[in-house]
Amino acid sequence: MKPLTCLPKILIVDDRPANLVAMKKMLSAVEAELICAGSGNDALALTLQHKFALCLLDVMMPDMNGFETADLMRQNDATMSMPIIFVTAMDQSEQHIFQGYASGAVDYLYKPVIKEILLAKVRVFLELECRQRELHDANEFIAEQNRQLEIKASKDGLTGLDNHAHFQKRCKREFNLAVRHHSDLTVLLCDVDYFKNVNDTYGHQVGDVVLRDFSGLLTDLIRDTDLLARYGGEEFILALPATDLAGGCIVAEKIRSMAEKNIYRHGSISLQATVSIGVATRNTSHAHPHDLIEQADSALYQAKASGRNRVVSYQAYQDGTKVEQRDGGFEDIRAPLKAALEKNKAAALASFEALAHTRLKDFAGLKERNNKALKLVNLIGKRLNLPQEMMLSYRRSFKLHDLFRVYLTDSALDNDQPLSQGEQQAIFNQPLLMKELTDLFDFFAHERQILLYHHEHYDGNGYPEGLEGEEVPFGSRLFALVDTIIAMSLPTYPRVPVTGEKLIAEIREQAGKQFDPFLVDLVVGILEEDL
Repeated sequence: MKPLTCLPKILIVDDRPANLVAMKKMLSAVEAELICAGSGNDALALTLQHKFALCLLDVMMPDMNGFETADLMRQNDATMSMPIIFVTAMDQSEQHIFQGYASGAVDYLYKPVIKEILLAKVRVFLELECRQRELHDANEFIAEQNRQLEIKASKDGLTGLDNHAHFQKRCKREFNLAVRHHSDLTVLLCDVDYFKNVNDTYGHQVGDVVLRDFSGLLTDLIRDTDLLARYGGEEFILALPATDLAGGCIVAEKIRSMAEKNIYRHGSISLQATVSIGVATRNTSHAHPHDLIEQADSALYQAKASGRNRVVSYQAYQDGTKVEQRDGGFEDIRAPLKAALEKNKAAALASFEALAHTRLKDFAGLKERNNKALKLVNLIGKRLNLPQEMMLSYRRSFKLHDLFRVYLTDSALDNDQPLSQGEQQAIFNQPLLMKELTDLFDFFAHERQILLYHHEHYDGNGYPEGLEGEEVPFGSRLFALVDTIIAMSLPTYPRVPVTGEKLIAEIREQAGKQFDPFLVDLVVGILEEDL
């Protein structure tokens, strides 16, 4: 509790100086500052300059008596609650007593004043003032603590930026303003690339330096009207009021370029870290700021899946255009080369299918599973607005996966019994064998990466390398989820298919464990709506 900073003040009002001296002498033992006034007008003037704990007010005074003075004090907000004790030589008739109480008196003292009675009454009101001060100080202290707690609750402890929850509140307000005034609002979602590698390689202290310094870059770049927050982990989010898509992409590219050039230092350690950024702008289809943020998040996934260290606009991919080009102007020659390469890939896959047809009895079942996988992948690609080139790689990966398994003579295809040690080892070796097979065809490089890591788990408990989270390539994470759904719903060995709600429940159970939780939510939505 804070100590009292000054003595309480008592106002003594009497038109006779001798009475004022006598009163001050009797009150000399009281711990209070005594201030005297010789008239009602003087008393009123003093109440404008001081806050009094008590007023000892003489009733019989010329010009303005005590009752009139008290009436005026009660009409002033600053003095209306000040305790007043009337000091009077008048008779103790009920008429005078009632008049005093009507004027706001809390007590009476009769002349000649008895010192002991005066001190007893005064000390009661000084004690009351002391308790009121303590209560006021306590309320001030609590209010300040609440303000500090509110600040802590709204700020990220590491970077000092707004946190996720506080950003959501502020963004909702900006979104509603943009809707009301038909103005633009653009959201940027930034993710520090391969941040887990920074923590694993250099330690979390260095990781904290990267996050703090990057938040400083963002703070220096934005306007006072922009919103900035640490959205979670290594993700940062900005909301730019009165900024259209083109303006948002310019800001995003500035952030990407600054991050790419920045050097983060901690002791003897120096490193660089790039960022991927998703951009989305409000349009009439957005009913809530969550819709806008989800589109920025989708664009961010596209940026990371396309190679990281880039800016991707959700609207640009919706329109089939690109936000940025870093191809050095070789598009004219690249297009025909890509077309020729696609023909070679298609021819190679056709050859594999022909060979598999001669070795596999249930080729129709293989084709059905492959078609269902392709249908699900197409729906996912549509939801995420994935580039056509990526979609082609996913489709080829599923075909290669099933065709290679035919040639690897996977005994689990025809076995519903517990696997032997040799069969378990064969399954464990499949990603490596598939990599070796795709090594024979360099134009299957992307597919090779997908197949090599499709048995990695999101929680790091998969194989062959034990990758975790976003260390697992996006294509491999997507492949693993779709492949599991197909295997459960169209099993290759005698087993009851798992479909409907049971299938969805089992997939949800593995979110954050075997599968990417973002992709699980996406695919479950597709299963519930489209399949």
